[in-house]
This record gives sequence, structure tokens and C-alpha cells, in this order.
Amino acid sequence: MLKLNSLSGFGSGGAGAGAAQSQGVYGYHLAGENNYDTERQTFSTGVCAMHTDADATSDYEGAKGISDVTYGYSVGGGDPSQGTDHADRVTYSTSVAAAHTDANQSVARSVGACTTDDVLYGYQAGGSSGSDVTVCDRITFSTSVNAAFTDGDLPTAESNSHGISDGLLYGYQHNWEGTGYRQTFSTGAYAAFTDGDYLSAGTKNFPSCLSDGSA
Repeated sequence: MLKLNSLSGFGSGGAGAGAAQSQGVYGYHLAGENNYDTERQTFSTGVCAMHTDADATSDYEGAKGISDVTYGYSVGGGDPSQGTDHADRVTYSTSVAAAHTDANQSVARSVGACTTDDVLYGYQAGGSSGSDVTVCDRITFSTSVNAAFTDGDLPTAESNSHGISDGLLYGYQHNWEGTGYRQTFSTGAYAAFTDGDYLSAGTKNFPSCLSDGSA
């Protein structure tokens, strides 16, 4: 789901510096397998409704969502045997989605993992292009441009992974076997992080991940 948030202190310096969480307005649930539809969820009521202005421009599965306070991006997805580099961008002030080629991934892939510092950058690491990849891309939120970011490449090729962020210092990724990686936002670099490995490794396939630190 892509989300809209408002921040106080936005753009006030380093990643997350001066940022404070506040109530969002809408969440967006885009596309899926053989489905272009978007549903918009109103946070004040919790109600989902069809919202055609934000319909996806590609019927992909395995895409991942990443947000700042102005835009939300749905990147990649598609058939895991080849994936896609496609990106859609939702403009939160208008609730409209459109294809945004500047945010396309550098390598076509699906089921990567996303992290974000909420203010400066969003990252997509790993995924499948028929085989697992180590590739990391970085979206610069101020320009909406996505590009390969080799400093963030994973130490091991992974797909079917999931990411979670603290919104300030670190992002974390786990593969389907529960192996943990930690990303340091000040450098964007990933490294193996055994302290973050799942205790029930191998049993947490495709979990849902939440964070109270990602604005």
C-alpha cells in the first residue's frame, strides 16, 4: 500500500531530521495480478473504495510501494521469469496515478524489497528477473528519479524479500528463509546482520511488516 503522510520539519536536513509523525489522509492499494484497479482507503474511517483516478497503468503482481510525503511509487512487478522495470507515481495532492518513466527500475524485476528514510531517498533491493539479483536502485524524492545505486547492492542475490524502515537510521530486509540484512541510511549500504535474523527462520514466508518509526 502507498500512503500519504504530512510531516513537520520536512526537508530540514539529514534523513528524518526534525520529522514528526502525523495523521495521514489516504492509503492506496494498486493493481495486482491481471488487475489495474486501485482502491483508496480513507484513514479517518478505514473505508476502502474504488478510485479510478489512481488506477495502475500496468496489471503487474509483485510490485512494491514506496513513499515520501508528496508522491507514492509502485515499482517493478510482473512475471517473475522476467519482471518489469515499470513505475507508476501517485501524486498525493490530487490522488492521481500515472506512469512515471523517470522512476523506472534500472533492471526489470519483481518481488524486491523496499526501504526508505522518509525524507531523502527510497531504495529497492534484490528481486527476480528470472533469477535472483543483488541490484539496488535509489529514488531521489526531490526529483522523482530512480537510478542504480551500487553502494546499496545486496551481498547475496535475493528475491521474495520484504523491507522495513525505522525512518531515521536503518532499513532492514529479510529473505524468505529469515536471513537478515541491515541498511545504513547515511551510506545506503547493506550488510548481513545476523542479530536481525528471524528466530523462526524458514517459517515466515511473505509476512506482513509494520514500523512505528517510518513516518
